[in-house]
Amino acid sequence: MRVLAVDDDPLILEVFKNNFDDMGLRSLECASSGADALAILAKARNPFDVILLDIDMPQMDGITLCRKIRRLHDYATTPILMVTTITKEESVREAFTAGATDYVCKPVKPLDLAARMHSVTHLLRERRKAESNFEAAQAMKAQIERDMKITREAALKIDFVPNMIDKLEMENFILQLSRLEISRTQIYAFGIKEFNEIYDRTE
Repeated sequence: MRVLAVDDDPLILEVFKNNFDDMGLRSLECASSGADALAILAKARNPFDVILLDIDMPQMDGITLCRKIRRLHDYATTPILMVTTITKEESVREAFTAGATDYVCKPVKPLDLAARMHSVTHLLRERRKAESNFEAAQAMKAQIERDMKITREAALKIDFVPNMIDKLEMENFILQLSRLEISRTQIYAFGIKEFNEIYDRTE
């Protein structure tokens, strides 16, 4: 799991590193400002799995940064945890409105952070599973629609009618009659009135 932590206090970033080492999470990258964070996200070859944001930062606060991150294509649903000393109801509401997934108050307790990270990891895993299942279902649906697609010119085989044969089989059958010099046979055909109009309504 790749994590990006953004905080203008180097001591807090050091705490994150120590806590993550204790949790066995080695892939942590840090940024000291909103601008640095956006630059890191832009250069990342693979998207980060979780983002930790402080709120009270100079130039660009964490809530503004959260909004900007949510506008990025790869981070529309990425878990974002606000880690801050600010406990005002208004700030909490603004953070979640901006797209925050969770809200952790400083000073950060290692067990609390571990529990929140575990919760976020579970959320991320379930979300990816759901997305994978959805994509598989969509692919199957598209394949079924392609298989069932009938063009105006295509011959239609009706499987549930006894003794009905396909166009190729019919052509070979007629050719075989000719080879065997069988001259007596009967062929029936029928037309569908207003076929084009019916077809257009079924597309």
